[in-house]
Amino acid sequence: RLLGDPAVFRQVRPATLFGLFELARSAVDEATRVHIPVLAMAGGRDDVLHLRCVSRLYERLAGEKQWAFFADAPHLLLHWKHYDRVLELVFEWIDSRLMRMTELQTQTASKVRIDRLNELADRQSRLHIA
Repeated sequence: RLLGDPAVFRQVRPATLFGLFELARSAVDEATRVHIPVLAMAGGRDDVLHLRCVSRLYERLAGEKQWAFFADAPHLLLHWKHYDRVLELVFEWIDSRLMRMTELQTQTASKVRIDRLNELADRQSRLHIA
C-alpha cells in the first residue's frame, strides 16, 4: 500500500537525512520548554526513530504528559493494521482534557458568580449601614 503512495519517499538525500537528525535532536533539547499536555506515542517496529530518542523527548517534557507504546506498531501509527487502537487512545486523551476544561470553566464561572453575589451583598449591607 505504501509503495504505491506518491507521498512516500523512496530515496532521501544525505543532507535531508542530516537535517531531520538535527531537527529531532533540537526537539529533544527544547522539550523542557513544552508546558502543555502531550500524548507521546511510539511503535516498537519504528524504522525511522529510535525508541531511546522518543523516550528522551518524553522524559524532558515539562508539562503534563502521557506515554503510549505499541509493541508491534510501525513509525506511521495510523498506517498500522491496528490503527483503531491508536485512534481510540487519542480520542480518549482528547476527551479527558475537554472534560477537565469544562469542569474548570464551570468552577471558574461558579466562583465568578459567587464573588459577584458577595460583592453585591457587601454593597447592599454598606447601603443599609449608612
